[in-house]
Amino acid sequence: MLQAPPAQLRFTGFVEVMAPLFSREALRSCAPTLDESRSGWGLGWVLPTLCERAGLGRIAIIDATPVRHTRPVGGSSIADIPTSNRAPTPSGCS
Repeated sequence: MLQAPPAQLRFTGFVEVMAPLFSREALRSCAPTLDESRSGWGLGWVLPTLCERAGLGRIAIIDATPVRHTRPVGGSSIADIPTSNRAPTPSGCS
């Protein structure tokens, strides 16, 4: 996600997984899923869903604290990643 000045914080249903910040409760809910994906694909959608189901509230992007990408942004398509490396989808998510 790109920084959106002058926003300080934006609530969203998707979060980039490059540099996540978790509460203890959210990390407890999401940690098992992090081990299931070597590529990270799909986690941007899965993690907010898991937090919502655990009753932990909404996910936000903190624009006041930008992150610098150290590698080129973008890259391969999901079609280039073997199915076994993709993030699992929680039941009921599409």
